[in-house]
Amino acid sequence: MKRKASIGTIMAIILVVAVMIPAFVITTSSYIQTKNLLVSRNNISKKSAINILITAKQNLHANVEQELKNLAYLEVFKSKFNNKNINQTLKAVKVGNGDIKKITFADSKGDKSLLKKAWYKGGVENSGGIYWTAPYRNSAGDYIATASIAIHNNEGQSGVLAIDTSYTGIQNTAMGIKVGRTGSATLISRNGRVVANSNIGAKDGLQLGQNIDRTEIYKKIKNSKKLRGTVSIKGTNKINEIYFDKITADSSTWVFSRVGKNDLNKELGSLIFTAIWVIAITLIIVVLISLLASKMMGLLVNKFSGYFIKAGQGELTLISEKPSKKADWLDRIAHFILKPNEKGNEINRITALYNKMILSISELINQVKKETRVVAQKSNLLAELGDQTNKATEEVAQTITGIAEVTGVQAQETENSVTKLQKLSQITNGLSGNVEEMTKESKEAAELNNDNIKISQNVEQNWKNELVKMENLNQTVESLDANIQNVNKIIGVIDGISHQTNLLALNASIEAASVGEKGKGFAVVATEIRKLSEKTKDSTKEIERIIQKITNQSADMVSQTAASVAGGQKQTKLIEDAIDSSQEVFKKSGKLLEKIIEVEEYSKRIKKVQKEVLEKLEGVASSTEENAAGTEEVSANSEEVLATMTEFTRNIADLKEVSAVLEHGTEKFRTEK
Repeated sequence: MKRKASIGTIMAIILVVAVMIPAFVITTSSYIQTKNLLVSRNNISKKSAINILITAKQNLHANVEQELKNLAYLEVFKSKFNNKNINQTLKAVKVGNGDIKKITFADSKGDKSLLKKAWYKGGVENSGGIYWTAPYRNSAGDYIATASIAIHNNEGQSGVLAIDTSYTGIQNTAMGIKVGRTGSATLISRNGRVVANSNIGAKDGLQLGQNIDRTEIYKKIKNSKKLRGTVSIKGTNKINEIYFDKITADSSTWVFSRVGKNDLNKELGSLIFTAIWVIAITLIIVVLISLLASKMMGLLVNKFSGYFIKAGQGELTLISEKPSKKADWLDRIAHFILKPNEKGNEINRITALYNKMILSISELINQVKKETRVVAQKSNLLAELGDQTNKATEEVAQTITGIAEVTGVQAQETENSVTKLQKLSQITNGLSGNVEEMTKESKEAAELNNDNIKISQNVEQNWKNELVKMENLNQTVESLDANIQNVNKIIGVIDGISHQTNLLALNASIEAASVGEKGKGFAVVATEIRKLSEKTKDSTKEIERIIQKITNQSADMVSQTAASVAGGQKQTKLIEDAIDSSQEVFKKSGKLLEKIIEVEEYSKRIKKVQKEVLEKLEGVASSTEENAAGTEEVSANSEEVLATMTEFTRNIADLKEVSAVLEHGTEKFRTEK
């Protein structure tokens, strides 16, 4: 037997997918966040380890530097240097301080080999400050750095005091540092020697004294322009990035910290294992819930299907609110979900609507049963009425045939009258059209004439404005001519002044010549004044000539402007005459238009009367034709009615048979009362 498709399987798959996708997303997100937190923890651990080593180194240097300063202020270094006393004092100071390996004093009169030491040279060059050598390994295998300071006594002598300090304390501090699970913190010298390391003894750990100046780690740190930060080498990832700190730009030691590539494998593996277990348990629970939901969906569908099958077989049964007493717990749950309740969940409301539908159908079927009986009774009555109608229809058909013949003759006569009146109407319409065309053209002529008058008036006004402007121009030119005459007078005055100036300059030259050598300067000035006077006279004559030319031109312009004004006044008179003529034509056109409008009005009245007569005649003709057609149609209809009644009688018989079949069919339904 072929298995039927079920929505329960689809719902189960959707439920599993809907739960597993968020579970997978949450697990993945948790893994990523945890990994980032672990990486962040390791980075913090790296920085913390580096800070611890830097602090240990700085504390060591601070203690040694303070010790050097204290020694420099001892009395043995203030007076004349006595090497024996100095050595005794230094031995006493060294006792009890484990970090100090050796205290040495050297001057130019002492051991010459000491003068070649780096700490001596550095102390001398760094006079007034403390000099530190790079860490180096002594014969015992310990890493040592020497701090030195230059000393000057009251006698003018100079020397260098040096302290050898051990890095063993820093190594001990490093051994107590833990960076992640596999990490380490390393202190190296500037030239790449391992001075201290927290992971000595490990397989991949760096050893004390190991030279790493050729390794990629050292090269990356050395080439970095930053004092502190992170570097990556080949094969590293985000987990095992190397954090470094150069402390200062001139520091003799650097510090870096790192962890192994697999440092987080244990934590991340544990997280993945837990996530797999959680997903597996979640999947099992979801599958069980999906199977239960699928089973429950199958029960609900089967119950609904059972009620629909019964309804299809004619048994209209309501879904009850109480389950059967023999039902198991799954059936009871299914029935609880399925019970009718208009205020319940979606399925409860569907069930309630199903019950309403069954009640409505039951009521409809009961009503159909009642109406079927009524139809059977009415069919018998209609059969009797059909027989009586057949007889009456035959008598009506004979009477109508006689009326149709008389009406046909009357319709023909009316049709002829209508045709003649329509011809008269066409003639009247032609006359009316001609009158309307005349009216239209007369109006257009009047409008054009009116526009012509307005344009002429505008031309007249514009011409008058131009005349006013020309008169103003004439007055302006006359005023200009008068002003030019005044300029001529002024030029005459200037010419007189120039002539007088020339005479005065000539007299001054004569007086200067009579004075002799003392009057030479005055004579030169008088000569220059005479030259200027002559130039002024020449310029005045040139201006007078130009003004005379302008005077002649302005006089011509005055005469031409006066002539233009006179001609404009004549043109104005002609325009006024043209406007008067146009206005007279406009008045005549208005009177003609009034007469044409009267003719048009009479034509419209004739047309209206003619239309009324035509409409009445057409109405009579139409009525006559309708009567003729109606009588013929009634005659034909009476015959059709007769045939229809025969058919009606047969249909009544068929209706009786159908009502019997319908009554038999409705009896099959068992309905709710």
